[in-house]
Amino acid sequence: MEVIRREQDIERISKLLEQFPVVAIRGPRLCGKTTLAKQLDYDHFFDLALGDHAEQLSDPIRALGELKGLIVLDEIHLAPKIFSAIKNIVDSRTDVHFIILGSASFTVSKYASRHLLGRMTFYELGGLTLADVGGENLMKHLFRGGIPGSYLAPTDEASLHWREDYVGQYFSSVFVSEGYGLSSHILNRIWRFIGFSQGSPVNLSLIAHELAISRETAKRYFDALESAQLVRSIYRLTGSGYNRVKTSPKLFFRDSGLLSSLLGIMSSDQMAAHPQAGRVWEAYALETLIRSLNLQPTRVTYWRDKTGNEHDLVWEEGGQLFSIVFNISASLDSTKRLEQTAKQLRLKHLWVVHAGKERSEQGDRITVLPITDMLAVDVLPEREISKVEPVREPRQAERRKKVFISYSHKDGRFVRKLVPTLEKAQIPVTVDWKSLRLGDNIDEFVAKSIRGTETTVLVISKNSLRSPWVMAEFLETLMFEYVEDRKRLLPVYLDRKILDPNLYLEIDSDIQAKIDETNGRIIEALNRNIPISFYGDIRERLLNLKNNLDKALRKIRGALIADFSTEPKLQENLPKLLNELDRQRIDQNDRRET
Repeated sequence: MEVIRREQDIERISKLLEQFPVVAIRGPRLCGKTTLAKQLDYDHFFDLALGDHAEQLSDPIRALGELKGLIVLDEIHLAPKIFSAIKNIVDSRTDVHFIILGSASFTVSKYASRHLLGRMTFYELGGLTLADVGGENLMKHLFRGGIPGSYLAPTDEASLHWREDYVGQYFSSVFVSEGYGLSSHILNRIWRFIGFSQGSPVNLSLIAHELAISRETAKRYFDALESAQLVRSIYRLTGSGYNRVKTSPKLFFRDSGLLSSLLGIMSSDQMAAHPQAGRVWEAYALETLIRSLNLQPTRVTYWRDKTGNEHDLVWEEGGQLFSIVFNISASLDSTKRLEQTAKQLRLKHLWVVHAGKERSEQGDRITVLPITDMLAVDVLPEREISKVEPVREPRQAERRKKVFISYSHKDGRFVRKLVPTLEKAQIPVTVDWKSLRLGDNIDEFVAKSIRGTETTVLVISKNSLRSPWVMAEFLETLMFEYVEDRKRLLPVYLDRKILDPNLYLEIDSDIQAKIDETNGRIIEALNRNIPISFYGDIRERLLNLKNNLDKALRKIRGALIADFSTEPKLQENLPKLLNELDRQRIDQNDRRET
């Protein structure tokens, strides 16, 4: 079989060896780990699957102790006692480095973490990349994927047959032999679910219900597929930091060839016209660019708002946000919408990456280009950001109103007293009973109100704390605190429920009850062939709140500014709220001046 030299991986591994005495190459079965290791400039190579090599290393300290340079140890999981020998050698010498590989990544990770902590780093290897095979082979690479056995097959038919056998053998033997203890039947069903719901947030509870297993068991299967590097999870950018605010992630196949096989795409000629081509393209472009641009997998996210605007890949570099939208063709539905979201997220640059050949600039910060161009050095962030002008401040007429009040309707009596007081102090107020019109979408109103004001005053009480919707508004405010890098939240409290040590458990139980109720409605809608998007949005919002409840409560407790629990307390502490609002106004003016 033809061997393709993997220059990009060789260069990156060589740099890691300058920092660590041991580098472990891990990846899915047959992705080319051994072939790549043989392309390195090594001094000694041992394959523990070969009897004579295994016998040589039966006493690893004596066999390896006198060797110098770069030593490659393949199939190291077959002799786990070698890990302690490597530790002793690298702790006492600086003239030796190790590359270790093993088909059983579960075993390698376990022993490496135990013996080589602080001495070793992992290098994740996938299949052949577009940079490896060349841009002229884009459609072939998209259809066949990058696993060498599939990509280098003599025909499309042979490639398809190879991939079908690969998945079948993986599920029937590998996950059992590596100690996962998983059912191949359930694995196959979950594998199909991921493929046919590609790019949608994972709903573990519904999957568990359909498979008659627990949610924890379903999660174990998903985790196994991800640890085997067959699928990748991408979390939504929703709050103060990348992946710090947990939501249900999207799952993507890491190899487009395995996905096209599952979706019934039979040849590269069928790919462009196939109804599932967009699904395959999204998975392909995501994996290609994460690897080619060397992005940190745990730091990449996607972004989506409540009106359906979405960016497929968002990451931070040098304190700035960058984003990519995947589009199989070069045509755009709405350039204006992209410009609006780029401005909303304060993006340094946005690329629309497609499978064609056209390239165009859409204003200062949006570039439409082929994926082959995206691999070029001159479009990497550090090379291109200097051409992007900073975001211009809005003119005075466009500047935000002042305050949005988030509260439970059960506390409406207090809010109707607070609003006139703020307005008397010449502070414009956005509140639902004044600004929400008949027929308005409530979720859109809340999102627009948070974006369109400088501060959210969160009215904390036993009523609002037990309202998932008020708490969801609070998380929405946190997202804009992060994006705009300034404080937006001012919580005031009407009672001392926020300090109750049992509060977390009570709210968590309330949210779970609402999730269960929503799940029931989703299942009923599915049985009646009714669209579930409305209930799905509710469920995602509830899960987002449940996963981040601890952060939310700690943030609220740490930001409380005033006790309004009684009339005397209101009169005493109202100046604190007004002073804080005035201070924020001064800070905002200082930003505008600078």
